[in-house]
Amino acid sequence: MTDAPEPIRRWAKPPADYPLACPHDPGLGSAVGNRPAASPAGSSPQRPWELSVQHYPAVGICAVVVHGELDLKTAPLLEQCLRQQLLAAPTHLILDLESLHFLGSSGLNCLLRTRQLAHTSKAQLHLAGLKRPAVMRALQISGLLAMFHTYPSLIHAVIDLADHPNARSHPEVLPPILIAFWQPLVDSVWVVELCQFDGDAGCGAVVNCINSGIPVTQPAPDTAPELLAAHELWLFPDPTTQFPTTSRHRIGYACPDANLIRLAHTIRDEATQAGLHPITLAAWNAAGYPTQTAIGWIRAGCPLPH
Repeated sequence: MTDAPEPIRRWAKPPADYPLACPHDPGLGSAVGNRPAASPAGSSPQRPWELSVQHYPAVGICAVVVHGELDLKTAPLLEQCLRQQLLAAPTHLILDLESLHFLGSSGLNCLLRTRQLAHTSKAQLHLAGLKRPAVMRALQISGLLAMFHTYPSLIHAVIDLADHPNARSHPEVLPPILIAFWQPLVDSVWVVELCQFDGDAGCGAVVNCINSGIPVTQPAPDTAPELLAAHELWLFPDPTTQFPTTSRHRIGYACPDANLIRLAHTIRDEATQAGLHPITLAAWNAAGYPTQTAIGWIRAGCPLPH
């Protein structure tokens, strides 16, 4: 086991006009909504909301410790801090929540956005110190808990990651998904037109055309799977006609990852029951998101994970 080096610490505090009082622990007063009510003045000391940042440059680890509660006012401050730490390109970014007393929806969105940004930065975001029931329950109900490596405490995380600095929990990169059409080329031959996938509502720019050699005087051929396979693409058939034109015929979705196509077929019934397109749900599942979490984000207007 590698000894963890001494950290370089930096403290970050919220603006001066931010109220520093935090809710007290449950049981000290009647709860209002999801927050426990504050106890009478003078019954216990106030807990300020603070961030402390610890750097372990020898092993590429950065730890951010949160004190207080994470809600609509404090989540943007934490997200700004985490973004700043990712600019230094650490291998691992640890978020210590042991001193967090409340985790709201804004805080959950902050965690998800930071995870996506960390993935883009080729870093790993880990959670440590999930000991408070309110925090753990929020992560479990939202479905976010399964997306992170978790540790009992910050020191556990630092020691483990110092021994495995290059470990990756989600190395997968979502393969490109293309919408396939039969399209006549200048009234000459049929071609398979491949467009960028932009959700079920439409498609993006044309990225490729595959010539079938079949003249347009004949009906659109049924050789699309073979043509796509020759270009190392797999087809998920979808005869839905959402793009009405006089000549364009939608075939389905093409992808260079056969596993994603097989997954789409596997979850077809589940996706249909949820009112979603199978390839959309399959893309979220392939990126590591649980089905229920994926359904929530798709219905919120996110066709693909980022």
